[in-house]
Amino acid sequence: MPISLQVRLAARLQPKGTQPIVHSHFGTAGRIVAELKKTGLITCPISTVFHGFDITKFVDKEAKGVYKNLFANADLLLPISDLWHRRLVELGAVASRIRTQRLGIDCSSFEFQERKPVPDSSLKFILVGRMTEKKGHAIAIEAFSDLVNRRPDLNVWFDIIGSGPLRDDIE
Repeated sequence: MPISLQVRLAARLQPKGTQPIVHSHFGTAGRIVAELKKTGLITCPISTVFHGFDITKFVDKEAKGVYKNLFANADLLLPISDLWHRRLVELGAVASRIRTQRLGIDCSSFEFQERKPVPDSSLKFILVGRMTEKKGHAIAIEAFSDLVNRRPDLNVWFDIIGSGPLRDDIE
């Protein structure tokens, strides 16, 4: 990345406030921030969350050492599962800088409340995500189809937002 672009990016990323931190989603973005920190253009702590693609296919494509600079400069690495935690260690991350940060919701924390449809209203479902097999778009479409067939009395909408290798199949 040209130095002029690095300086502009660093100026925009350098946080203000009493406890500044730059947090990146995906190791691919964390690599850029780590480079800015290495050169001194960012001086605050940095953290990166790893979601999956960034420590599987991306690493396989680029090489195992692709995150060497990020691992050296990051203050905190946040995999979303124990599997990805172990993967980061395998790739050379310092274990003391890794904390697993799960993204799921504990459904038992919420009490079920039955709801009745409001007359003349619609119910909208929105699915946002990369269109790959593991994200389950086909399963969601099938489930929505089942809902429409079982409850023809409901006015329901289903919007799918995203792109990816299965977009043509989904459309």
